[in-house]
Amino acid sequence: MKTVIIVILLVIMSLSLRAQQQSSLVYGNALKKTARLEKAGTVLTVVGGLTLFAGNLLYHKVYNDVGSESVSQKKADTARTIMFGGLGCMAVGIPVLTMGRTKERNLKIEAGVFKTGDDLYAGGIGLKFRF
Repeated sequence: MKTVIIVILLVIMSLSLRAQQQSSLVYGNALKKTARLEKAGTVLTVVGGLTLFAGNLLYHKVYNDVGSESVSQKKADTARTIMFGGLGCMAVGIPVLTMGRTKERNLKIEAGVFKTGDDLYAGGIGLKFRF
């Protein structure tokens, strides 16, 4: 359990350090940063979901194994740890994914380009609605 917590903390710290490497003043760099944030959130969510599902299957197998009459507590603890590790990854991945998508949408709105009727582009004009 301690090892899983340490690994999750190291992953979270490495993500936050990577997110602060480049300046977000330039539109292109900011868009790349939000794309990386979205990808990291997607990976954490998918890995967490698969881990949670695998841990749930292992936990179900430990308690519903027809062949054995006694439940192995070590196997049950391992399956529970895997489930909670997957749940932790999903708990981190879903907000990171949401933040990446929201920031990307806001950047596109702020630096939006409107097309006029004469195929002329006016760069740098945008609308932003805040509620």
